[in-house]
Amino acid sequence: MRHFSVLLLLTACWSLAAYGSQDFTSTSSATGIIQSLSKTKSEITRKIEAQKSLENAGLGVALPAMTEKDRGYLLEGGHITSNGTLVGFNSKYRVLVVLEPTYRSGAVEWRCKVIPATASPKSCQ
Repeated sequence: MRHFSVLLLLTACWSLAAYGSQDFTSTSSATGIIQSLSKTKSEITRKIEAQKSLENAGLGVALPAMTEKDRGYLLEGGHITSNGTLVGFNSKYRVLVVLEPTYRSGAVEWRCKVIPATASPKSCQ
């Protein structure tokens, strides 16, 4: 009976590890996308603070150059809206990250959304 319990426990742990590994990889990809966009996010934050508005905050700002490593794991592509919203994605892991600025009371705050929500890292929840 004891061996059966150990076998059952090991099977359950293996199943959880196999199921969770996809989410962990997607979460890692989302984290990498967020980190890849951090410099661009800082640049947009400075523009918003200087002009005290979101209007045209994303104009003239470029996404970071993507390396071959980025294309396989981190930021594969994306878009910057005129108000400074950043969108980044990785099709291999099917992860989309949206970083949206808001400007209130003289401060810039960023909202983060990851699709699918199960890939959302703690920094984005």
